[in-house]
Amino acid sequence: MRKTFIYILILLIGLMAGCSNSSERAYAAILFIEGKEYYGQKIVNKDQYTIQAEIGKVKFRVDKETLPKQNFSSNSLEVGTPIYSVKEDKNILLVKLSDEKYQIFSEKAIEN
Repeated sequence: MRKTFIYILILLIGLMAGCSNSSERAYAAILFIEGKEYYGQKIVNKDQYTIQAEIGKVKFRVDKETLPKQNFSSNSLEVGTPIYSVKEDKNILLVKLSDEKYQIFSEKAIEN
C-alpha cells in the first residue's frame, strides 16, 4: 500500500511538472528611432537620471514578436508614450511609464 502511494505521488508530481511548461515566449521590448534599436532595460525612479529633452513620442506599435522598423515604433510601448534623452549617457533613453517611473532603453546600432 505504501509503495503504491509513493508511485502515485511520483506520477502526479511528474504530470504536474509536465503541464507547467509554458509555450509562451518572452520578447524583448524594442524601440526603433532613427535607424537604431533601443532595448528595454530596468524601470527606475524619475530622479535617477536628468532629463535633457523630449525627443518624441511613440508613433507606431507593432506585434510583440515583430521587430519594429518604422521611426518611433515599438513592439511594447503604447502609441503616444513620451521618450526622453538624458544628460548622463547619450546611449540611453527614458520612456515615461507614470509620473514617478521610467523605463531605460539602451542603444544598439543596426549593422548593415
